[in-house]
Amino acid sequence: MAKIYYYFKQVLFYLLLIAYIFLLAESLLFKQVSLFELFDADRTISRSLNLIPFKTIFEYTHFNLWIALMNVIGNIVLFIPLGLYLQISSRNKKALHGVVLVGVISLGVEITQYILGIGSADIDDIILNIFGGLLGIFIYRIIYLMLKDENKTRTAVTFLFCLVCVCAFACYFVLVNIMGFRIKIF
Repeated sequence: MAKIYYYFKQVLFYLLLIAYIFLLAESLLFKQVSLFELFDADRTISRSLNLIPFKTIFEYTHFNLWIALMNVIGNIVLFIPLGLYLQISSRNKKALHGVVLVGVISLGVEITQYILGIGSADIDDIILNIFGGLLGIFIYRIIYLMLKDENKTRTAVTFLFCLVCVCAFACYFVLVNIMGFRIKIF
């Protein structure tokens, strides 16, 4: 029975990781263009670059506070699981190591968006993504301090992530099917 439970946890952990990677790709790389349209010669290429910290955030607040808030919260929340997964997967548990990895991944995403012309490369996104990853690292450390065991921490994070996913889907279901909101995720 213990082996079945162990394998169940492993499969669940990696299924959630794969689902998270797909969510990141969809949210960051394919929000404006589908994978099939990416190399279409007739598609419109949208390319912009912002290297001034907080410029885009402040511009959004003057234009539409709701969009600014969703951009800030979205970029932070989207990278919290990355901080958690990096802490679980890495042998080097130093926060700086995790933050650097989150920064490199975020920079890679922004460069890819710019090169492929599928969005705006923005320093604000990198800053917010790093902050989200840092929050994930701190959440991992808090859970580890409470449980004092790597395997228990991994299990707790996996089931916490499952709980968050179930709650998010429930909220989405209520907002779309009961309250009538139109929300585009994919």
